Amino acid sequence: MDPTRTSTVIHVGNADSATGVVLRDLDGVRVTTVTDAERARERLGADTFDCVVSETPVDSLAAVREAGDGTPVLFVTDDPARANEALAADVADVLVRSDAVDLRALLERRVERLCREARRSRTASDDGGDPDERTDYAEILTQIRENARDVIWVTPPYKSSMDFVSDSYEDVYGHSKKRLRERPRSFVEAVHPEDRERVEAALERQREDPGSYDETYRVVHPDGEVRWVHDRASGVYDEDGTLRRVVGIVTDITERKERERELELKNRAMDEAPVGITISDPATEDNPIVYVNDGFETMTGYDRDEALGRNCRFLQGGNTDPEPVARLRAAIDDTEPVTVELRNYRADGTEFWNEVTVAPVFDDEGRLTNYVGFQQDVTDRKERERELELKNRVIQEAPIGVTIHDATDPDYPVTYANEGLVELTGYDPAQLQGDLFATLRSEDTDPDRVAELVAAMDEERATSLVVLFSRRDGTPFWSRVSVAPVTDETGAVTHVVGFQQDVTETKEHEQEVERRLDEFGDILAAELRTPIVEARDGLAAARESESTTDLESVEEWLDRAEGLVEDLTTVHSFSVKDREVSERTGESG
Repeated sequence: MDPTRTSTVIHVGNADSATGVVLRDLDGVRVTTVTDAERARERLGADTFDCVVSETPVDSLAAVREAGDGTPVLFVTDDPARANEALAADVADVLVRSDAVDLRALLERRVERLCREARRSRTASDDGGDPDERTDYAEILTQIRENARDVIWVTPPYKSSMDFVSDSYEDVYGHSKKRLRERPRSFVEAVHPEDRERVEAALERQREDPGSYDETYRVVHPDGEVRWVHDRASGVYDEDGTLRRVVGIVTDITERKERERELELKNRAMDEAPVGITISDPATEDNPIVYVNDGFETMTGYDRDEALGRNCRFLQGGNTDPEPVARLRAAIDDTEPVTVELRNYRADGTEFWNEVTVAPVFDDEGRLTNYVGFQQDVTDRKERERELELKNRVIQEAPIGVTIHDATDPDYPVTYANEGLVELTGYDPAQLQGDLFATLRSEDTDPDRVAELVAAMDEERATSLVVLFSRRDGTPFWSRVSVAPVTDETGAVTHVVGFQQDVTETKEHEQEVERRLDEFGDILAAELRTPIVEARDGLAAARESESTTDLESVEEWLDRAEGLVEDLTTVHSFSVKDREVSERTGESG
């Protein structure tokens, strides 16, 4: 202890305890002992003390500390578990007695430090210097207290009291300055429960190294609002290196945290996006890539290190069309967004179709800072498009009529008719829209055949019939009409596809065969009549005369009739073959 200065200490506890005995034996210390917290409050209200050494129960410490109005309290206990409870009550320090420690040495150091701190806190406004300078200093502190956006706080070492705190404390922490001055450690109560243990551990480390305190944590306002703060402190030392004050600054970083969280979310979204993303630097020669995401690596097969620092053209190759490349370069030169489709090459040399979108990025002042590129593998889509284009061309150029009907409309209107049907019927595509069968029907069209086609469409089944229709110029034609349902991915019928083939020649051939067969039948019937009559008459004469000559005449006429029958059989076989061919190529009318 400083022999030139007497420290006043109030001891709350048993005067004969080990602590009481040591206190009374310390040099330069005047000790006043009271037995309980109530008497301590009375003495603290009547006199000024440099330090309180308390051995009372923890639940009475708050009353003792409040009565002392900033007088530092040293709590002495044999139970380590009570130490944290005492610190939570905002005591300045805790000393845990045990046989392994030198109670006198520890108690002397702790009491000396707390007493010195208390005296300096009380005499802070009487440190000497020019009165005007002190007035200016007070005005500066007032301005800081009232206007500082950050929370500025000043305490003696170990935060035994609060010398100064700016008004912004109430906005940032959501609690009153009055409570903080009464209980300098009460700000911990506002710390988010998940961060509180870490902050308390940092405060304990600060006891040994004030400058080590630098924590970011959340505070919870009484209304539930959560704010992020950055709290840091540094020590103020006098010429001999003695710590005199701890100065801290608390900055509300909620907005920064929200921006960081948003940026982190965006970065994660970019890294995990299912498309390739690149960022290039136009301020560097050849506009090299400075960022690629995981999707780019997966799509191209190039590792990040292989892509960074290179212009994106390294994906091009021999089959890359120069025309979209030129459009891409022109848009970049004009700082305009652009989308093109390029045939690019992966790291293993395989080709793929790449839908590339590039857009300029500007800063707040409108200056170009980067280009962002999005790459999407559209190879499957391009192959489907090419396949669909081929199918469309085949349908459009097919030598037969092809129609597509809307199955959701009971009239089955035509939504598409190819050139083959236009050539077959003579109608323009627009004239073929709507009810096709009504357009092509004539007086000679069999309504039952048309009804059978419509019934098949209603029943969602395929069928094929030959129907007599009429062209635009009125000429009739025989059409082999086939219809079949078309379903979507759910199995629902959405359309009907129709095919029409001109079978007029085949039909006319059938009719000609039938006509000739009828004519031949008439001729054959006339030709057979004579031999049969002659044979019948010769047979009658032979019966009467029993003449061999008459029988030979009958046999001759029968041979002639047999030959006519063979001719009829041959003609009939040709007719049957013609009909079989017709039936294989379509239903005959």
